[in-house]
Amino acid sequence: MVFGVTIEKTSSLNVNFNNRYWVNTATLGDAVRAGIDIATLEMDIFGNSVNFKNVHAWIPGSNPNQFANVAITGDGLQPSGPPMASFIVAKMIINTGAATYPNYKSYRVQVDPSFIYGHKWTNLYQLTLNAFASDIANGGYQISDRNGNLITSAQVDTIYHCNQEGKAWYNRTP
Repeated sequence: MVFGVTIEKTSSLNVNFNNRYWVNTATLGDAVRAGIDIATLEMDIFGNSVNFKNVHAWIPGSNPNQFANVAITGDGLQPSGPPMASFIVAKMIINTGAATYPNYKSYRVQVDPSFIYGHKWTNLYQLTLNAFASDIANGGYQISDRNGNLITSAQVDTIYHCNQEGKAWYNRTP
């Protein structure tokens, strides 16, 4: 069964944000456990100015009372320097073997600006991002698309991106 999982975070600038995943697990409890494991993975790529707060799991399209929240504590593990703009993101391209839209996730990582060289992530941070993408795809966390198709591969783009929040997908500039 497919469950939604949201990992909620707050930056040092008091900006709340989250990442949503779909997981293909047997029960809501399994979805919560997968969410906690994914949050632990996410901590590896986020700056230490990001505080992880909550894992929320739910059954899509069901009774709004069918959900579970679990408080989590922890900060990102990467150094944070001067605050980076929250719209600078690492973009992970995912593949499920099925045609779905969109086929990427954006992570507002809030790392030290020294992790950027030109228009790309530094080689050292790129290795960290690639390890994260490999764990997401191959770590047994049952991450899927909304239709239940499991992720078969994932790769983080070497170029950092600007997430244009609040704009419809068809109005976003490339």
